Amino acid sequence: MRPAIPRPHIVWTFRRTGGTTLASLLSSLSPHPTVEHEPFNAGRVFGDVADAYADGRLDEYDRRIRQLLEQQYVIKNCFEIRTLDFNLDIAARSSEGGAYKHLILLRGDEAKRLLSLAVAMETGSWSPREAEAVIQELEGKPNPSIKLNIRRYQIEHQRCQARLLKLKEFFDSRAIPFEVVHFEEIYVGDEAARIARLEEVLRFLELGPASDDDIQRLFTKAQKSGDIYAHVSNLDQFLADVIEPPSAAAKLMNRVENAVHRVWMGSAPAAGLPE
Repeated sequence: MRPAIPRPHIVWTFRRTGGTTLASLLSSLSPHPTVEHEPFNAGRVFGDVADAYADGRLDEYDRRIRQLLEQQYVIKNCFEIRTLDFNLDIAARSSEGGAYKHLILLRGDEAKRLLSLAVAMETGSWSPREAEAVIQELEGKPNPSIKLNIRRYQIEHQRCQARLLKLKEFFDSRAIPFEVVHFEEIYVGDEAARIARLEEVLRFLELGPASDDDIQRLFTKAQKSGDIYAHVSNLDQFLADVIEPPSAAAKLMNRVENAVHRVWMGSAPAAGLPE
């Protein structure tokens, strides 16, 4: 039986995973207050809280983060944006006494996620409305007119995967329950299987049930950035090459985050990129 009042939750994800629509549904089913997605990013509603941590204003940070978590906000957090130690601190504090539930939302096709991220970064098309404006602009240019920096997103892939392994290991080390769901489980394939998977997620988060209207909106809403892909000159090369073995730059970044991991855990990560 679900508790009378479900616990608040944090959706841990990466940019362009497809989490906005799902996170919006989950927040609408929760009795807890919601905030804009990715609230710790610079310029967002709690960006100054993360800034206080980064700047070493730890008394201010401690006060603000305690107030924030006491409000029991439902949060969607892209945890590759701020530093690893900040994200682990949020994970630790939000889990004290089992206060929060944790959902990790990923995309099985990581190359497609990185393509979506690269196109959004290149064109500024972060929303369907922005994508429509970009498409209209591109129609007046020679096609193809966009070339993506493959190396940049190879490093981004490696960095994100290493951070994901560290977050999972952190949860496991503290016996903090979490659920992993992939974009494709909710948005791709047989509808009955997708609904069943959504119901599993809702049960884990102590939420639901979702209405038929909620489910149909979830399944039909999509970004329009895919229409931009026809204007990418190196599209096939990007998809073929963006998932590559660790580069020197990725290994260096990983070495820094491994040092942070040792501070939190007392030992090196059991999994992740080699140093």
